[in-house]
Amino acid sequence: MKGLGTLDWTALATQPGWVRLALVAGLMLAIVLCAHVSRLHALRLSLAHLQDVALDLQQRHSQAQTRLQHRAAEQQALQTAQRHLQEARWRLAAGDGTSELVDQLTLAGHEHGLTFEQITLNPQPPEQDFRPASLELRVRGAYPGLRGWLDSWLAQLRVLRIGEMMLTQSTTHPGRVEARLVVQTYHPGEDLDTPLSLAHEPARSRASRVAHNLFQPWARQRTSTDLSRVPLEQMELVGSLFQGGQRQAVLVSAGRLYRVRLGDRLGPHQGRVVALEERHLVVRTRLYIGDTWQERSRTLSLRHVADQRGKEDAEDKDVVGAGSTVDDWQLAVGPG
Repeated sequence: MKGLGTLDWTALATQPGWVRLALVAGLMLAIVLCAHVSRLHALRLSLAHLQDVALDLQQRHSQAQTRLQHRAAEQQALQTAQRHLQEARWRLAAGDGTSELVDQLTLAGHEHGLTFEQITLNPQPPEQDFRPASLELRVRGAYPGLRGWLDSWLAQLRVLRIGEMMLTQSTTHPGRVEARLVVQTYHPGEDLDTPLSLAHEPARSRASRVAHNLFQPWARQRTSTDLSRVPLEQMELVGSLFQGGQRQAVLVSAGRLYRVRLGDRLGPHQGRVVALEERHLVVRTRLYIGDTWQERSRTLSLRHVADQRGKEDAEDKDVVGAGSTVDDWQLAVGPG
């Protein structure tokens, strides 16, 4: 501007017209260039700002996507937890009410020959998500039937907890057992749909029938031919028979007589009679010791024979149970 102020306008006016026109055009071009440079700088600053804004938006979008993925996983985990919770609440009562539970228990008890003398339901104050109740039962019947009923009862889907159980032998009904049970039951407090996961659970096998009675002596419950569970120490050889070209040993256990042939099962640990003579028999058993199966022979002899052998071989043999059995370790065989 100072240059414009010091410009000799009088001399400029005396210049030819094309010179004056060129000066005016040059001045206008300089003004336009200055304005253009200023505009480009402003645009450059605006573009840099927009790039920063776009980068910030991109980062926010990435963070939002990450949070969305986490929320989807959390939502899926929440749905799975809610499904498991509903299944657990359904199993509290297996979808049935208390009356249905009593019907199921009594029908199952009748199948096992039991007689129900008392059924008392004592409701308890409701909890936050379920209704507890105490069920008192008095049942009478044979012990094997009672045991089978309990096995089938506790194997069902309903969650039951026996808080108290007392078994006594009936004084008015010989051979019968009286049971008093206090059972804690639960109900979710609402009707729930049956869980779909039950379709993938394996079916429960039928419980095996109990053959023995807890309130009777062991000797009265054992069959006349089953000695595979009786320890050899509880057997005594009292004689032998020879009939039809075959020899049989006569054993006594718990006051009862048994006949044993060659090859019969005798005693635990897969015991089997491998030798049978007039005055003794040999039983071969198998034991798993030191990662290998080992065979062990035990000899049952007549009492006076065993006593004589014990006197002669006291230093080498081990006489077991009043001199009726003698042990002899054999060579170990391979596993299985």
